[in-house]
Amino acid sequence: MLQGRYLKAEDLRGRRIEVTVERVQQVTMKDGAKKLVLSFTGKQKQLPLNVTNLRAAIVALGKETDAWPGHTLTLEGRQVDFGGQQVDAIRIVGAPPPARPAPEFEATDDDVPF
Repeated sequence: MLQGRYLKAEDLRGRRIEVTVERVQQVTMKDGAKKLVLSFTGKQKQLPLNVTNLRAAIVALGKETDAWPGHTLTLEGRQVDFGGQQVDAIRIVGAPPPARPAPEFEATDDDVPF
C-alpha cells in the first residue's frame, strides 16, 4: 500500500484520536482547488479540510486560523453519505473541553441576599 501525504479514514481504523495542530497552510491541490491543510505535532500525514471539516474546525477553534496551532482537535473515521453512497471519511468532531480550574469561591445560600 502506498503511503500518501494526506490522512485517510482508513488510517484511523474507526478510532477517535486527538491531535495537536502544528501548522495551517493553504495548498493548491492536484485539481487546482485551494484548501487549508492541517499538519499535526508528531504526525507525518496532513489533513486537507473539506467544507464540512473547515466548518467544524472554525466552531472548535475560531475563525482566526493563525491561532489554531497549539490547539487540540478530535478526529474520527466514520461513514458519511456522499453522492447517495456511504463512504469512509474523516470528521473533526470537536476539540476536547478545556480543563476547568477549581473555583476559588463557592457561593452558599448565605451569600445570596434574597
